[in-house]
Formats: sequence, C-alpha cells, structure tokens
Amino acid sequence: MQIKHVTLAFAASALLFGACSSNQTAGEAPSSTTAVAITTPRSAATTTAAPATTTTVDGSSPEKLIADCIEFIPIGAILGQSKAADLWNFVGQDASKLRDLCSSLILSEPSTLDVLSSQLAAYRAAGATPATPAPASTEAPVATFPAETSPPIAASAGMPDVVCMNLQDAQDLIQSVTGVFYSRSFDATGASRMQIVDSNWVVVSQDPAPGTPIGEGDANLGAVKYGETSDC
Repeated sequence: MQIKHVTLAFAASALLFGACSSNQTAGEAPSSTTAVAITTPRSAATTTAAPATTTTVDGSSPEKLIADCIEFIPIGAILGQSKAADLWNFVGQDASKLRDLCSSLILSEPSTLDVLSSQLAAYRAAGATPATPAPASTEAPVATFPAETSPPIAASAGMPDVVCMNLQDAQDLIQSVTGVFYSRSFDATGASRMQIVDSNWVVVSQDPAPGTPIGEGDANLGAVKYGETSDC
C-alpha cells in the first residue's frame, strides 16, 4: 500500500512538472492566482511584524509620563502639591519605589500622570529646576529644593464650604479662594486608605469651618469613595 502511494505521488509530480514545462515553452506568463498565493503570506507576515505604538491623548509617550512622574513626586511633595504629597507618602518617601508606582498608574490612572507631567512642565517653566535634574533613584530632590513659604492670605479669604464636593474640585476651590496649595485629606471611614486619585472621592467633612482663614496644610478634608455611605 505504501509503494502504491509513492508511485501515485511520483506520477502527480511528473504531470505537474510537464504542465509547467509546456507553459514555459508556449511562452505563457505565470497565472495571477499563483502570484497571489506566493505574495499574500509574505505581505501578511510583514503587516503582523510591524510594532504597535502607544501614545497618550496629548501625544506624550508612556515612558515620558512615567519619567516625569518619578521626577516630580518628591519635588511636588515639598512644594505642597497635594497629589504629589499623597503619592510620596504612599511609597513611604522611598524614591526607589517610584518607578513601580508610576508604571502602575500609567495603566490604571493615566490622567494622574498627565497632571503630574503638566505640573513638572510648569515648574520647569518657572526656572526652578536645575539644568541637570538629579536621578529619581537618589534623594537629591528632597535635599535640593527648599519648601515654599505660604503665600499671604487676603483678609477676606477664608476656608470655603466644600462638603459634598468632589475631593479634587474641593482642593482646587480652596487653592483658588485662599491661595493655599496644600490641603490634607483622610479616609473618613477609618480604613486609613490613601486618596491617590482625588477625583474618586467625595468630601464628607472639613476642618476648619467655612470662613476661617487658613495657611498651608491647615485644611483637613474627610472623604469617602463614591458609592460608599455618606450624608452627601
């Protein structure tokens, strides 16, 4: 049975070879069907091999956003930026943990990295960053950049009423009304969770009361995540 299969295969090959020879002798061009059969797999392979490029909405690459995140968190914490301060405390002020943190945020909360990158750009534009920034793996930024002094508060400016506001919006309102950049926040459920992404939280308590003059760090906002029990 095996000999019969071999014989048939040989005969088929001979017929195919003879047909090809006849076509070449008669001057016939190879059929377009044969050309497609040869070129199509190569074209598909070329398309599949092309690497995918990933960019953010504003055109910044993930690598740049991660690098800006690593660089700005220690700086922003000293300058009183609440988001940077919360992230810096979240890693225990350990610069070696910033790459893992920022790499995870690029997947879960890319908007947070956009904010940090924008704040770093504004900081550089103000001329406060040295020509050669210190590597993020060292503690140089902590020692290099002095803390800002609290801006003077106008006599009419006082703590606004921010209860039942989105935590991020509440911090922005405090900054615009009083000129105070650093507002503290805590988990009002008592679970001691960090408010890494402020926009996911709602303010349920505030200290001091509305109208009270405040300075940097005086405002302390209790917050819970949206969907959790509250009076708001």
